[in-house]
Amino acid sequence: MVGEIIEVILPDNLVLEDGFIEIEKAGTITISGLDSYHETTKIGRLSYFQARDKSERIMI
Repeated sequence: MVGEIIEVILPDNLVLEDGFIEIEKAGTITISGLDSYHETTKIGRLSYFQARDKSERIMI
């Protein structure tokens, strides 16, 4: 399946100033496969990679 998210509606108190969404506060669950459901737990956040020049960029 190929799709596109057009709109996400959620309470403002779940969105931090940098746009990060605190999904565990929303009571979010996840799914893997067809019949396996999981609760979410934030492990941490890492800073974004910022290439100093074009030679450090990774092409996939």
